[in-house]
Amino acid sequence: MPIQASLDLEHLKIIPPASVDDMGMVLANQGERYWSYAEAIAPRGGVESSTYWRVVFSLLSVGTSLKANEAAYRLLLDNPEVLPDQDRLSKLLGLVRAGGSHSTVPYHKTKARYISIFTNNYWKEGIDNTPFLWDNFSESLSDYRHRLMGMVKGLGIAKSSFAVALMYPTISDVVCLDRHMLRLLGWPKPSIPIAAYLELERMVVNIGQETGHPGFIAQWCLWDAIRGSDEAHSSLKEG
Repeated sequence: MPIQASLDLEHLKIIPPASVDDMGMVLANQGERYWSYAEAIAPRGGVESSTYWRVVFSLLSVGTSLKANEAAYRLLLDNPEVLPDQDRLSKLLGLVRAGGSHSTVPYHKTKARYISIFTNNYWKEGIDNTPFLWDNFSESLSDYRHRLMGMVKGLGIAKSSFAVALMYPTISDVVCLDRHMLRLLGWPKPSIPIAAYLELERMVVNIGQETGHPGFIAQWCLWDAIRGSDEAHSSLKEG
């Protein structure tokens, strides 16, 4: 399908499914802005803390609207003491009201269970010995994504990819392909085998390389173009 565009290239909107040329055009015209977004959310503090919180953000995001996800995330940042306690965490997530439709956190009891399990496992060996960090000397970000998926209950291929991309937004060629991105890339079903996921991921990475963008920045730009608006994920900014 062609891009539906006015003469103002800043307001391009892409209609799924799209051709590689269409997606390249969006990146060529809008991608530079996403470099600044990625740089703004890149972790500033200790890697242990930022890794933890990016996984929490990704667990919250499963089936959750962007506004509700960011509202829930800010609430947890302000109330970190509830994170190890499933019952208190569930009650807190149940209070989220972001306004408008899809304003709540769906499956908040399940997410509270996953986040509390992850929290207790993450800090069990102490801040200097947590096994959840990227070992950049012995594994690629893609390998790390698969390892994280096996360690964190509730993270599938898409959301483990999302967590890793948020940890390393300016270099990541690991990308989150949710149902919207899958439709854009021509995948007709809501679920996808891992081998097919990785093939579509390579497509996004290749499109990004053509315009000088790492995979995650390309995916972020394209995801926003599906919605017809941009989102800087300002709740993830540190410091």
